[in-house]
Amino acid sequence: IIGHYSIKYNIVSLPAPITMLDFQLNIITIVTVFAGFSFSVLGLLISLSSAKIMEKLSETSILEESCKIITKSIIVFMVTFFVALYFISGIYLFIEKTLNLNRSLIYSLEIGYLLLGIIIFLHSVYRMVYMLHYIFKDNQKDVITKKQVYEEAENIILNEMNDFHDTDE
Repeated sequence: IIGHYSIKYNIVSLPAPITMLDFQLNIITIVTVFAGFSFSVLGLLISLSSAKIMEKLSETSILEESCKIITKSIIVFMVTFFVALYFISGIYLFIEKTLNLNRSLIYSLEIGYLLLGIIIFLHSVYRMVYMLHYIFKDNQKDVITKKQVYEEAENIILNEMNDFHDTDE
C-alpha cells in the first residue's frame, strides 16, 4: 500500500544510482542496529523470566505477546535487510528486465518496512518498560516488607542487648 501510493503521488523518490549503494549500506547499518536492539530486548525479557513476578505473568498472554512483537520487529528488519541486499547485489537489474518490476515499488516497500520495523520496535520497548515498571513495583513492595521485618528484628536484638547490659551492672 505504501509503495503504491508513494509511486502514485511521488512521495518517495529513488536516490541517484551513484548514491544508491551508499544509501543501501546506510539502510543495512540502521536495520542491523535495530535488529540488535530487538535481540537485546528479547534477551532481557528471557532473562527476566526467572523473576517471581514474571512467573505470574507467564500464566497470562502478556509475556507471549511481548515475545511475538519483538520477533515480528526482527523479521521486518530482516526483510528490509534482504531488500537492501537486493539493490546492493545488482539482482534488481536482472529482475527488472525479467519480471518487469518497478524499482520504485521495491524501494518504497523497503522504506515502508524500515518504518514499520521501527514502529514495532518502539512498541516492544514500550511493553518492556511497562513490564520492568511492574516488576520493580512488585520488588519494591518486597523491599518494604523486608525492611519492616529487619527493623523489628533489630529492635528486639537492641532491647535484649540493653536488658543484658542492665543485668551486668
